[in-house]
Amino acid sequence: MNPQPADPLPAAPAGNTLAFERALGALEHHLDTLGQALRQRDSGTLLEASRALQQALPAALDRLRHDAPHPLPPELRERLLRDRGRILAQREALSRAHAAVDRAVSVLLPGETPVYHPAGLARGERHLGSA
Repeated sequence: MNPQPADPLPAAPAGNTLAFERALGALEHHLDTLGQALRQRDSGTLLEASRALQQALPAALDRLRHDAPHPLPPELRERLLRDRGRILAQREALSRAHAAVDRAVSVLLPGETPVYHPAGLARGERHLGSA
């Protein structure tokens, strides 16, 4: 008796691939805008682009769960991996910029640590011209 070949598993429904493509395109647009703002050091655009990216990311992830074709085609998988890498690189760039600003602010506006004298000038113990 010859065994019959197993029927292939039915393909998962493709979902609304167009909705997923739109969400992914919006995410990539915001990544491009954020990257440009980082390169130009444009703080206004940087803030707007980061907020827009924060809003677009959950929408793209939701569309990925519900509307992306399954299994993901190799081109789409590579595209998602590339976008993930861009997000991680931009997050690192923002973190470095934030640390640099924090260092500059701490130099310009020191906290409770006295700058000129161990006793501190704020208590009035030493003044310019005092003997």
